Amino acid sequence: MNSPDTKVRVALLLALKYLESPLTPNQKAALDTIGGQLELDPVGDWEFIQKGLMAIIGTNASLKELYQTAITQLDGVDGNIPPDCLPTAEELERELSQESYLEVRGYFEGNADIKSDEILNATVVILRSDNPTAEAKKLSFIEKIQKFLNSSTTQGKSNP
Repeated sequence: MNSPDTKVRVALLLALKYLESPLTPNQKAALDTIGGQLELDPVGDWEFIQKGLMAIIGTNASLKELYQTAITQLDGVDGNIPPDCLPTAEELERELSQESYLEVRGYFEGNADIKSDEILNATVVILRSDNPTAEAKKLSFIEKIQKFLNSSTTQGKSNP
């Protein structure tokens, strides 16, 4: 999970999950656009996508504060989240509404060329939904990550 783009996505999901104030219709539309861009080309357009994402985050003071806190916490653990805190495809299928979860595409023989990235899949689904904050609140893996980050922060403070 050490990649910068995954860290940004996890921080965004954490911020959306704990956001109390509602997003404006313009912010929701902009997040939907970003979700579409992530769905089409998450790697090739990452710098462009990240710039747009930071612009959206900057338009909502609460979201920006939550995002900055999450990034700081993730930086504190060098982005290393234990595998048991990360979601599985089955977990996401259970927690996200069926109509919004990414469909599994056809069967093929042999090994896949790319590894499934459930953080990316969850981010796309959340951003493309009608209510990103409500969808993010459904994700249990975000709670696991937050508990891990809180315990890491507490351990760091008690151990000089």
